[in-house]
Amino acid sequence: MQIRGLGAVLAALSMWVGGAGATVVEPLTTAEVAARADVVVHGRVVAVESGWHAARAMIYSTATVEVDAVLAGALAADEAVDGQVAVRWLGGRVGAVEQFVPGGAALAVGDEVVVFLRRAGGGYAFVGQGQGVVRVDPPDGPGVTGRARL
Repeated sequence: MQIRGLGAVLAALSMWVGGAGATVVEPLTTAEVAARADVVVHGRVVAVESGWHAARAMIYSTATVEVDAVLAGALAADEAVDGQVAVRWLGGRVGAVEQFVPGGAALAVGDEVVVFLRRAGGGYAFVGQGQGVVRVDPPDGPGVTGRARL
């Protein structure tokens, strides 16, 4: 009797899991990330905000990156306001609700980054989701340069 009940539970779970959507991130080489980028920027994250999509089905986050240098491509005047650029991605936290996207980006205020950006929907998104973000470790001391952390 217990086995039959367990079978019903497993069958129900398999239908629930089978209907779940999945996010697949295409693995990209560094050369592919660079080739797909419209612009590559070095800077520091000065703000991160998350909010619901209009239908309240998804959470999006937006990071404001203070641009130290444009390493490739060009930012149009209307894309960089006061030396800052906004980048939007799927995922984040609103109140007690968190939406995690495997392979997605996650930035925090104070992060020093090199970001590979593509134009999307009137703004910017990361190339290859989290693959388009390279964090720069702070230097170990005076006269020592920082290191990129992939």
